[in-house]
Amino acid sequence: MNRSDVVVVGGGAVGLSTAWYLVEAGARVTVVDRTSADDKASTGNAGMLVPSHVIPLSAPGVISKGLRWMLSSSSPFHISPRLSADFLRWLYLFARHATPQHVAYGIPILRDLSMESLRLFDALCGDAAPLPGTGYSRTGLLMLHRGDTARRDNLHEADLAEGAGLDLRRLSEPEARALEPDIRTDITGGVFYATDAAIHPERFLSAMEAALRARGVQFVDATALRLDRQVGVVLDGAAEDGRRSVGGDFVVVAAGAWTPSLVKTLGTGLSLPVEPARGYSLTVNTHEATIRIPCVMLDERITVTPMAGVLRFSGTLTLSGFDRRVEERRLETIRRLAQLYAGPSLAIEKPAVWTGFRPASADGLPIIGPVPGAARFLVASGHGMLGVTQAPATGRMVADLISGRSPILDPKPFAPGRFS
Repeated sequence: MNRSDVVVVGGGAVGLSTAWYLVEAGARVTVVDRTSADDKASTGNAGMLVPSHVIPLSAPGVISKGLRWMLSSSSPFHISPRLSADFLRWLYLFARHATPQHVAYGIPILRDLSMESLRLFDALCGDAAPLPGTGYSRTGLLMLHRGDTARRDNLHEADLAEGAGLDLRRLSEPEARALEPDIRTDITGGVFYATDAAIHPERFLSAMEAALRARGVQFVDATALRLDRQVGVVLDGAAEDGRRSVGGDFVVVAAGAWTPSLVKTLGTGLSLPVEPARGYSLTVNTHEATIRIPCVMLDERITVTPMAGVLRFSGTLTLSGFDRRVEERRLETIRRLAQLYAGPSLAIEKPAVWTGFRPASADGLPIIGPVPGAARFLVASGHGMLGVTQAPATGRMVADLISGRSPILDPKPFAPGRFS
């Protein structure tokens, strides 16, 4: 491509991956981001790279389950009702897409995006790769169940994943424990997904940023206030060098759950149905536990991930807008599981709880591509809980679109204007 100036708004996994592939395509790139590490959805992520997760969030029964659990103090999924036109529109679109037909449509799309990302992770973080020390490993993933409902759900999801061509094995309890002897949870069986992998998200972000700086990418420590068709990105106050705006031939908005509010400032009328889905995680130094394979405990909807000397426990999904209050009652299950696996380490370390907002689209598919009516502005958001998993492929796709190359995947299913 001819050298172009591209501004990327957002320094999480999607934004940095976008910057990486833009540089590879020959662009001059500036990243605008002042989101603290604690606010990034990529930070505190479970660290699982999960092509196994092929079912869109907008699946049949999800809304009804959220409403049933609404009054439960420890439910893994919680909807906090509020009178907001954007939220009500999101709920309507979510419900409209919660059909078996949409699940069948979405599975190959999510599979291909995640599998392409995993191939790119191999090139980025594998042996002799340019991003060392990220803790990347092809570990596989164990989805474990105990009760009848979790078992039915687990095996149903395995049937769908197997139908999509994923490599998996259904396991009895003894087979699961033979594969991962340090399972300390009561289980009756599980499913092992051989394709999946793990990474330390914070180390990945740190390595990516260092490599991008070495490649000449500029980082502007500032908050994007609004987008302007002539100026580019208007900053909320002045940057360290005194600039109050950053311009480029193209602007990529990869600001996670904050993307819709920025896109609205373009005045195109595009309203992206993306809700902030809040989750929690707790990270403990591993003094005792020897677990090697990331696990999802389906009865509790809690994940356990070993990563570079620590164990990370994560879970819950709360739709309550940008409410930053930590709901201790929703942490009880995470803490109980952490106590079971970490033992005295939990009391010794007294780890802080991370909470962040994941950008959940109304149809469970990412939103990637140019803004209708403002084609030099592109969106890369809406990945829900799969932002780290799908970041490299998303970044590569955006770079392809900007450089005029044939995209690695068909961009139509991800088009920002598909909700109009």
